[in-house]
Amino acid sequence: MRPNGRSIPFARFQLSLTSEIRLSYYCRTAFIYAQRWWDRIQTKETQYSRITDYPGDDVRPFSGIKIATADYIGSRKIEAEAGVRGNTIINCHTALEVYFVDILTRAVFVSPEIAANSGLHVEVKDLVEKLDGRLLRRWLGDRLAHSYMYNKSHGEMIQWIDSAFKAGICGGHNALVKSWKKWSAIRNELIHNGRYAGLQLAKIWPERFSNRTALEDFDVTNCHATAFQLASLLDEQVMRGIIHDEDAALLVRELFVRLGKSDPAELSRLAWKALGAKFSKNKVGATLAYQKQTGLSPLEECGSLEDVVLAYKDEWDEMGKLEARIEG
Repeated sequence: MRPNGRSIPFARFQLSLTSEIRLSYYCRTAFIYAQRWWDRIQTKETQYSRITDYPGDDVRPFSGIKIATADYIGSRKIEAEAGVRGNTIINCHTALEVYFVDILTRAVFVSPEIAANSGLHVEVKDLVEKLDGRLLRRWLGDRLAHSYMYNKSHGEMIQWIDSAFKAGICGGHNALVKSWKKWSAIRNELIHNGRYAGLQLAKIWPERFSNRTALEDFDVTNCHATAFQLASLLDEQVMRGIIHDEDAALLVRELFVRLGKSDPAELSRLAWKALGAKFSKNKVGATLAYQKQTGLSPLEECGSLEDVVLAYKDEWDEMGKLEARIEG
C-alpha cells in the first residue's frame, strides 16, 4: 500500500534538490547566452578586448574577473562549467545528508520508541531542561542524529537508517545504493581536489568514466536522480510505518497559526499541494480544533516545517487573493 503523501522533511529535501539542479542549469544557460551576446556585439568596427570594456561594465561583478572576452567565452567558460557541475554534485549530497537527519529527527518525535534499541546513552542531567514532552522528543531525535548521521560516510548513514526504519533499501535496491556510494566517492574527490577529479573519475567508476576525465551534464542529472530515488524509497517506508497523517496535520496547524487559514477546503488543497497528502475536510476540522484547544507551536515539533511553509507562502497568498477576487 502506498503511503499518503510525503513527509515534511522530504518536501524540504525536494525543494533543496530542485534548487540545486535549477541553479546548475541556470548557470549553464547563462554561459550560452553570454557567448551569443559577445559573438553578436564584437564587430570589425567595435572590438572589446576585456569584458569590462563594454560601456558601464567596469564595475562589479564584471570587474571581479577583468579578463579577455576570448577567455570569458573560451577556456574560462569551460573551467566554470566544470566547477558548476562539481558544485552541484557536492550540493546534492548535502541535501540528502540533511534529509537523513531531518527524517530521523522527525520520526523519533512521532514515535520515540525508535530510540529504544539505538544504544544511545544519555545522562539524567541532560534531560532536566527537556522535561516538556515535545522538547524532549526533539532533543532525543537530535541526539540520535548526531550520534549516527554526523561524521559518517553516506554508505554508513544509509545502512544505519535503513536498519532503523526497516526500509529494505540495502537489500532490495542494492544497485541503487552502490551507485550512490560511487557518487559519494566522486563527491569526496571533488572536495579534496578543488572541484576537480580528473583521472580519478575512472579509478572510482571505470564503467562510467573510462573514456573521459570530466563530468558532463548528464552526470549531474544522474546524481540528482539517484539522490531523489534513495530519499523517495526511505520516505515511503517512514510515512507508511511511522508518520502517516502526522505531517499533513502539522502543516495545517502551522498554516492556521501563521497565516490564519481556517477554511477546510483550502487547507485540504494546500496539504495536497505541498505534501501530496489526501487530508479530508473532516480531518482538517479535527486538526484545527486540536490546535485551538492546545495552542501548541507546530514549529517546535519539526524544524524543516519552516522552509516548506516559506517556500510555498507566496504562492499560497496569490492563490488566496485570486480566490477572493473570483468570489468577489
